[in-house]
Amino acid sequence: MNTVIKSILAGAACAVAGCAQQPAPLGPSVINDQTQPALTGDQIKSLVAGNTATGPISGSHIIFKMYVAADGTALADRPTGTERGVWHVADDQWCVQWQNYRAGQEYCQRVYPNGENYKFVSATTEELFIFKPGNQLKAPAEPVNAASN
Repeated sequence: MNTVIKSILAGAACAVAGCAQQPAPLGPSVINDQTQPALTGDQIKSLVAGNTATGPISGSHIIFKMYVAADGTALADRPTGTERGVWHVADDQWCVQWQNYRAGQEYCQRVYPNGENYKFVSATTEELFIFKPGNQLKAPAEPVNAASN
């Protein structure tokens, strides 16, 4: 076999075997090895209602900031503006549905204490939030609409 064909075959084998170095993960990794029990539904409501959460989103370097109103509505600061959502607690999980974020699909997460922070964990996501009382968002901008995705 000539040298060119050997080089091509070696490169193909390396590509198939995964010789390329993987990029560093973005944001907190999803590791569900919680040492403390998850919060109950009542504890979750007490934590989030009327407060603002700030923290990194899994899979990115984006810092997410959301205000969770006691009436079941929520606002999130996004680079494209303020997005509205609705939230509730079901089966001891925080559940939220945003207009556009995560394709407008509802998702639910267990909530674990983690020092001063709280981990919001699902099978595919993990956010690490710190909460402050009241609405700490900047003045609401125009809501994000479906066309701005």
